[in-house]
Amino acid sequence: MYKLEFFNEIDRRISKKSNRERTDELGTNTLDGAIVMGDLVQELSNGTLRLQTKSISPPLKLKHFLQMIPNFRSGYMLVLPKNRSTDDMLLPHAVTFIRADRAGYITFGTWGKVYRGALKKRGVEQWFIPTEPINLNLRS
Repeated sequence: MYKLEFFNEIDRRISKKSNRERTDELGTNTLDGAIVMGDLVQELSNGTLRLQTKSISPPLKLKHFLQMIPNFRSGYMLVLPKNRSTDDMLLPHAVTFIRADRAGYITFGTWGKVYRGALKKRGVEQWFIPTEPINLNLRS
């Protein structure tokens, strides 16, 4: 119940900041989300923690993820999931970066699950290919 209430509070603050409601077709503006999350982190830590934001455009490299790890940093990435049944691209989706290792594996959290895999080039596109075939491929 706490997680749902907290999610709704974050969603309410983002809607107020962006002056519009989030829908399935039109998600959260990245800058609005970063500002609200930064405010929340400072508020809930009584000013002892802060949120740093940095936007990196694809193609991403393993070094980008390895640079996020020190000091327990994390991040999120916007991806396009690929429907396994139809091969159609689904709506943009945010995944949370959890960790990376020097062997090239990256771990994301999404849909209540942990996705472990690697970034691969397919033509000019960059994909996150999960090690578990049941998980969706994600285009960055």
